[in-house]
Amino acid sequence: MNMKYHQPLNPSHPPGAGQGPRAGKCILPALGLAAAWLAALPAAHADYTATPVPTVTWGAWDAWGTSLAWMGKAFGNQPDVADVLFGTNATTFNGTSLPGLGLNFVRYNAGACGAGSVNGRSMVILGIPASKQLPGYWLNPTSTNPGSASWDWSVDANQRAMLLNAQALGANRFELFANSPMWWMLDNFDPAGANSGTSDNLNPADTDDFAIELASIAAYAKTNWGVTFTTVEAFNEPVSSYWSTNGDQEGCHFANGTQPGVIGDLRTELNNRGLSSVVISAPDDNQVDQALSSWDSYDATTQSQVGQINTHGYEDYGTGGNQAGLYNAAHAAGKTLYASEYGDNDTSGLTMAGVISYNFNVMHPTGWTYWQALDTANWGMIAATISNGSIGAVEPKYYVMAQYSRHIRPGMTVIDSGDSNSVAAYDPVAQKLVIVTANHDSPQMITYNLANYATAGGPITTWTTTPATGTYYVSSTGPSLTGGTFSAQFAANSVETFEIQNVSTNANAIANGTYKLINLNSGLALDVFGQGTTNGSRVDQWTYNSGKNQQWTVTSLGGGEYSIEGVQSGRLLDVVGAGTTNGTEVDVWASNGHNNQKWTLTPATAGYYYLNSVNSGRVLDVVGGATTNGAWVDQWSNNGGKNQQWGFQTP
Repeated sequence: MNMKYHQPLNPSHPPGAGQGPRAGKCILPALGLAAAWLAALPAAHADYTATPVPTVTWGAWDAWGTSLAWMGKAFGNQPDVADVLFGTNATTFNGTSLPGLGLNFVRYNAGACGAGSVNGRSMVILGIPASKQLPGYWLNPTSTNPGSASWDWSVDANQRAMLLNAQALGANRFELFANSPMWWMLDNFDPAGANSGTSDNLNPADTDDFAIELASIAAYAKTNWGVTFTTVEAFNEPVSSYWSTNGDQEGCHFANGTQPGVIGDLRTELNNRGLSSVVISAPDDNQVDQALSSWDSYDATTQSQVGQINTHGYEDYGTGGNQAGLYNAAHAAGKTLYASEYGDNDTSGLTMAGVISYNFNVMHPTGWTYWQALDTANWGMIAATISNGSIGAVEPKYYVMAQYSRHIRPGMTVIDSGDSNSVAAYDPVAQKLVIVTANHDSPQMITYNLANYATAGGPITTWTTTPATGTYYVSSTGPSLTGGTFSAQFAANSVETFEIQNVSTNANAIANGTYKLINLNSGLALDVFGQGTTNGSRVDQWTYNSGKNQQWTVTSLGGGEYSIEGVQSGRLLDVVGAGTTNGTEVDVWASNGHNNQKWTLTPATAGYYYLNSVNSGRVLDVVGGATTNGAWVDQWSNNGGKNQQWGFQTP
């Protein structure tokens, strides 16, 4: 196992005092995962109160998902498998009534294997078992025309059947991904990897062929299968060093320097087929730090061609790495962020629940994917033997997944739950709040304070999974709300979901507290230039780096008015000279009680606000709509621009 250390912070715009190297993390061995992971959690603590903050939002939830690949090849011809994974109705499965998980994100694997020969050479298979050999559609390079004999669209029928069944059951986001290019594009013709795990295996002369392969599959699927891929991902854990000949699954190393060429060719080939709206996702690395490093290595053109940042979550089983840094990078670039693969061998599902909580609270993805819902060696939510197509027991992990995927649904707004062990989302149409809490401690009482909501009437319904007692997704009438709070007694190592009805928000309310203020247009943070602490220090925007000069204490003054105080300077956000005209600069100044230091909030894009100066009636504005570090902030008439909209987010 490798030891992975974070690099010290070294931003061009330094953070506040006290920043230094972040702690290193070690990858846990798979054996004894549950015990090791749970032992690493904080010690049991006393009963506590969680207070959700509806004004701190992390965007609209997109998707829960799974990859098909080997699972699809083995079980794709069984409709009941699709029913329990992608449907939401109760389904009898192997004699047991299961709540459908309602997964709506499907990752379809373009295979790399095939028969025949090219220029007298055939595919080399040394270690990949037949169950993990996914057949590819492009048999040989004789013709790029997908209607020619060089292509065989009859292969991979089972995986394709599961894809179509998932769509019929309501799945609405689809990703085409490849573990490896087709075997004949590879230097050694082995789809398990190069002779060395640190070497690229795609022949440079075939980079465009690889792009043609993926783009052609996407185009064919749209026309002939009725499936429009939302995203296309050319890589799978590309910088990892274990993709080598004799490996037991398809894989291909792509160095950071190689990836831009593939991405550029893929963008061109998708566009050539009328698929300009199909988003390229990348880099799909094994670990969060690798994904951040890969993203940072891309030039501006490559970053502009990638619309979704994908990362796997195997670094410390989903709770390691610079997850906040990856979120900040994605947000600053205006990119969607997906946790595109995770898996573990803890059948209880408690490790997975802890990872979901951590990912939601730190990395803030809008999509979350389990690798194979049916898998071997305790990894599956449903135990299965891929090699012979047999299905075994439904694991507790399945029911834990249901606690999340059946209740936090696409389109709901993910909010700050106020608790590191909880995730929360709000449905503004149904006026429903959902909270899912994983209790990894001894039995304890948790109280939920909904004081930040305008109304919270209830009723409350709960669902509970406690693996140790065989309690699997049991529904009951929940506790009563009293004075805007309710309490629940948790068993040890349990997961509970609460659906609270008749909850409404005060759209203009921001809870008192400390926030980073993120500009919707640029993704950059409101920042006191040069860490100034004196009267008159100018305010600009800059990439968020955890500096105290980028953190602001918001305090209600009553009547919908707020003061906004710089944490480092102790001075208030202030319109210079109490000016009332467009373009008046904004700085920080000692509190003087004047209206040019008071602000009101007007809802804008979901989760963002216009900050209105009480004195002038004009809004906080990034000059010229700039998206670069160091752009000044002023006041301007509200014109609906994204450069005038600010999100209040937990620092």
